[in-house]
Amino acid sequence: MLYGDSMRRTSEGLGRNMQSCFRCFTGPDFKGDDRSPCFDPVLDTEEFPSRACLGGIRSNILFPT
Repeated sequence: MLYGDSMRRTSEGLGRNMQSCFRCFTGPDFKGDDRSPCFDPVLDTEEFPSRACLGGIRSNILFPT
């Protein structure tokens, strides 16, 4: 299964062009955020989080609509 833009070669940052991301939850039991996946500039990263995620980590893959 393919997702995203196969011609993309550089990171576009958070937002509409982000195709996959990791969410680093700050609250207990996957809590601590209220934004859509891959749209939180503080909790979402394109690479695996380098800091401790006390509430857990979620991997998101956004498929084109």
